[in-house]
Amino acid sequence: MYIKFLILVALLFVGCSQKTEPTSASVPTIVTLDGVDFMGGDIKHLKTPGGFAECAKACETNPKCYAYTYAKPDHPKAKKHNSCWLKKNGFRYNRGPHYVSGIRP
Repeated sequence: MYIKFLILVALLFVGCSQKTEPTSASVPTIVTLDGVDFMGGDIKHLKTPGGFAECAKACETNPKCYAYTYAKPDHPKAKKHNSCWLKKNGFRYNRGPHYVSGIRP
Protein backbone atom coordinates (compact mmCIF):
# COMPACT_ATOMS: atom_id res chain seq x y z
CA MET A 1 0.00 0.00 0.00
CA TYR A 2 2.85 2.38 0.89
CA ILE A 3 4.54 1.72 -2.50
CA LYS A 4 1.30 2.61 -4.34
CA PHE A 5 1.07 5.86 -2.39
CA LEU A 6 4.65 6.79 -3.27
CA ILE A 7 4.05 6.08 -6.94
CA LEU A 8 0.94 8.25 -7.02
CA VAL A 9 2.78 11.09 -5.28
CA ALA A 10 5.70 10.74 -7.70
CA LEU A 11 3.32 10.91 -10.67
CA LEU A 12 1.91 14.18 -9.40
CA PHE A 13 5.36 15.74 -9.23
CA VAL A 14 7.11 14.35 -12.32
CA GLY A 15 4.23 14.50 -14.77
CA CYS A 16 4.58 11.00 -16.21
CA SER A 17 1.91 9.94 -18.62
CA GLN A 18 -0.46 7.41 -17.14
CA LYS A 19 -2.91 5.16 -18.92
CA THR A 20 -4.94 2.17 -17.93
CA GLU A 21 -5.07 -0.82 -20.22
CA PRO A 22 -8.20 -2.94 -20.20
CA THR A 23 -7.69 -6.63 -19.60
CA SER A 24 -9.95 -9.63 -19.22
CA ALA A 25 -12.53 -9.46 -16.42
CA SER A 26 -10.81 -12.22 -14.45
CA VAL A 27 -7.43 -10.41 -14.32
CA PRO A 28 -6.90 -7.05 -12.58
CA THR A 29 -6.16 -3.99 -14.70
CA ILE A 30 -2.56 -2.77 -14.66
CA VAL A 31 -1.78 0.95 -14.54
CA THR A 32 0.91 1.66 -17.15
CA LEU A 33 3.49 4.41 -16.64
CA ASP A 34 5.56 5.60 -19.61
CA GLY A 35 9.03 6.90 -18.73
CA VAL A 36 9.21 5.01 -15.44
CA ASP A 37 11.72 2.35 -14.41
CA PHE A 38 10.95 0.20 -11.36
CA MET A 39 14.33 -0.90 -10.02
CA GLY A 40 14.79 -3.96 -7.79
CA GLY A 41 12.31 -6.59 -6.67
CA ASP A 42 12.86 -8.75 -9.78
CA ILE A 43 11.22 -12.16 -9.80
CA LYS A 44 11.75 -12.99 -13.49
CA HIS A 45 13.47 -11.58 -16.59
CA LEU A 46 12.28 -12.41 -20.11
CA LYS A 47 12.45 -11.10 -23.66
CA THR A 48 9.15 -9.79 -25.02
CA PRO A 49 9.47 -9.02 -28.74
CA GLY A 50 5.72 -8.26 -28.74
CA GLY A 51 6.37 -5.05 -26.79
CA PHE A 52 5.26 -3.80 -23.42
CA ALA A 53 1.77 -5.28 -23.88
CA GLU A 54 3.35 -8.74 -23.92
CA CYS A 55 5.30 -7.83 -20.77
CA ALA A 56 2.11 -6.61 -19.06
CA LYS A 57 0.35 -9.85 -20.01
CA ALA A 58 3.21 -11.88 -18.52
CA CYS A 59 2.74 -9.98 -15.26
CA GLU A 60 -1.04 -10.39 -15.32
CA THR A 61 -0.75 -14.14 -15.70
CA ASN A 62 1.88 -14.57 -12.96
CA PRO A 63 0.22 -14.60 -9.52
CA LYS A 64 3.50 -13.50 -7.86
CA CYS A 65 3.86 -10.44 -10.12
CA TYR A 66 2.97 -7.10 -8.54
CA ALA A 67 4.52 -4.85 -11.23
CA TYR A 68 6.75 -4.92 -14.31
CA THR A 69 9.31 -2.85 -16.19
CA TYR A 70 9.85 -3.08 -19.94
CA ALA A 71 12.88 -1.69 -21.82
CA LYS A 72 11.80 -0.10 -25.11
CA PRO A 73 13.51 -1.04 -28.41
CA ASP A 74 15.18 2.41 -28.45
CA HIS A 75 17.10 1.70 -25.21
CA PRO A 76 20.77 2.70 -25.68
CA LYS A 77 21.96 -0.75 -24.58
CA ALA A 78 20.98 -3.22 -27.32
CA LYS A 79 21.00 -6.20 -24.93
CA LYS A 80 18.12 -4.58 -23.00
CA HIS A 81 15.87 -4.06 -26.06
CA ASN A 82 12.44 -5.67 -25.47
CA SER A 83 13.45 -6.91 -22.02
CA CYS A 84 10.80 -7.42 -19.37
CA TRP A 85 11.36 -7.67 -15.63
CA LEU A 86 8.50 -8.97 -13.51
CA LYS A 87 8.52 -7.50 -10.00
CA LYS A 88 7.43 -8.37 -6.51
CA ASN A 89 6.83 -5.68 -3.91
CA GLY A 90 9.90 -3.75 -2.75
CA PHE A 91 11.13 -1.99 -5.90
CA ARG A 92 12.26 1.63 -6.28
CA TYR A 93 10.83 4.24 -8.66
CA ASN A 94 13.10 6.00 -11.16
CA ARG A 95 12.44 8.14 -14.22
CA GLY A 96 13.75 6.58 -17.41
CA PRO A 97 12.67 7.62 -20.92
CA HIS A 98 13.54 4.19 -22.36
CA TYR A 99 11.20 2.28 -20.03
CA VAL A 100 7.53 1.53 -19.55
CA SER A 101 6.40 0.14 -16.21
CA GLY A 102 3.13 -1.09 -14.86
CA ILE A 103 1.65 -1.81 -11.46
CA ARG A 104 -1.46 -3.57 -10.25
CA PRO A 105 -3.77 -1.02 -8.60
